[in-house]
Amino acid sequence: MELYLLGVAACFVMFYVKRISETAIQRIGGVYTYYQNLRKVSPYLGDGHSFFVRHLKIMLLNILVSLTSWLGVLFFLYGILSALFDPISVKREFLTEESKKWAMPLLNNPHLSAEEACAYKCMLDIANGYKPDDLGEDVYACEKELTDVHFGKRVFDGSIALNEIQRLGFFSKEEMTSFRNQYNDVKRYQN
Repeated sequence: MELYLLGVAACFVMFYVKRISETAIQRIGGVYTYYQNLRKVSPYLGDGHSFFVRHLKIMLLNILVSLTSWLGVLFFLYGILSALFDPISVKREFLTEESKKWAMPLLNNPHLSAEEACAYKCMLDIANGYKPDDLGEDVYACEKELTDVHFGKRVFDGSIALNEIQRLGFFSKEEMTSFRNQYNDVKRYQN
């Protein structure tokens, strides 16, 4: 019984060690700002809730995993070890000069708006081989997901994101018109 309780206590502590070490590794590895920018367009568990509700959910999850005792410790150790390699795997996405060009604002500018972050992420995906045929639909999907996560509060405007993509100068005027039409058509049919 003492061994089980020791495992529960160790697991509870490991949860916080994991959270702190992940943040430290991301900052040292130079990808913390990148993740903060992606979070603006790809919501995480608990986004849209108050500070209290988010941390209550995290605490309940920690308690549930802690009840598994030593298995939970192994789970959190795995999380710490995978966090060590996370900056390397993220930076491997930026091998070409084209992808580096679009990644730099995501990696270095924590003050990007959600729409700017979306534009740079779209361009980074395209530089890494994503076909932009349905870019207008993808931007609308991002807008809808963020609106749903934030309980109907509009925190992202797809038309502004398309303006940001156009400002980056990668697509012709005709392609941008096509993407805007896609966006407007999907938005009209969804509402």
